Amino acid sequence: MIWFFLCKFTKVLKNTRFSHFKDNIGGNIMDNLKKSNLSFIKKDCITKFGLAAGTRIYIDASIILAELLEDADFRNSKAVEKHMRGFILPEITYYRALQKNEIGKEKAFQFLDDEIQKRAQKSSRVFGAFKRLPWFFSIVKWVIKKAMAYGFPKEGWNTEWKADNKNELAMNMHSCLYMESFTKYGCPELCKASCDSDVTTFRGMEPKVIFERTQTISAGADYCNFRFLNGKRLNKFRFV
Repeated sequence: MIWFFLCKFTKVLKNTRFSHFKDNIGGNIMDNLKKSNLSFIKKDCITKFGLAAGTRIYIDASIILAELLEDADFRNSKAVEKHMRGFILPEITYYRALQKNEIGKEKAFQFLDDEIQKRAQKSSRVFGAFKRLPWFFSIVKWVIKKAMAYGFPKEGWNTEWKADNKNELAMNMHSCLYMESFTKYGCPELCKASCDSDVTTFRGMEPKVIFERTQTISAGADYCNFRFLNGKRLNKFRFV
């Protein structure tokens, strides 16, 4: 039974940055967006900007994404390629398409930030459903370590593990594919939206697991510090 829940739990990561999702390679230019982790955004574009404008934004985004994919550097890494195809390039694509259609930069960022948050909130709710499992902190540690090992390789991230014990799992990330890519394509501000989505996603684990991060590269720090704390033990010691 526990293994069944473990398998289900790991599927939560499919829609988070801490993922190793299925290949979404190939197909026509429209398929690239449909297979990304922003596939739902077309409907929201139409809802917010109207049928004509929303459809035009989607078509422009599809064309822009196809162009970006032609010259994308995946660093000879399948994991990097999946992050680029599933998250990074689609986000850049919509950001550019919105501005191309006379949506101001600030409004374009806010719209995209809202969409990324929507994706994160969905993942957060699923985390919340699984936090009732026994040994939840141990399960989270196992999942995060597996995700980091296979989904965040040295080609895209420089990760330093700081702690792995019954009280916490901690790591410092000294370089990040997301920040490097957004900077390369002239929109470093987009990294903040991705960083904020981590906080939203992992909030669903509270109070069993407490996620803490006091600094990020996107905010000007030298590294991002990730800490996952055992909420059960933390609360126990608080009341001793």
